[in-house]
Amino acid sequence: MITYDPDILQTYADRLYKRAKWLAGRYGFWGFVGGWAADLAITLLSMFLSRREFFAGAGLWFLPLTFALVGGAYGWDKAFQLRLEAQRTLCQLQIERNTRPPTSPPGGAA
Repeated sequence: MITYDPDILQTYADRLYKRAKWLAGRYGFWGFVGGWAADLAITLLSMFLSRREFFAGAGLWFLPLTFALVGGAYGWDKAFQLRLEAQRTLCQLQIERNTRPPTSPPGGAA
């Protein structure tokens, strides 16, 4: 028979906070990489089509920085959702602690 273990809820909340800690940075980094890849593809395509002036004015940092900002914003939102879930879990744990009936001391004497 499986019994209740409050340590599992605490462990779950701790793991959610660990995941949320660097999430915005990771999403921002991968957004930058994706933007750089898209930028490289556009540059190579414009060179292949012999239209070098197509991308010359925009610079090479527009897409990577834009994708990094969008990725970071998405990561920040996702991290907030994970922290909120951790807080809900901790709230449930605290409710359980507050409503648990007191246990009798060992030996049966009160």
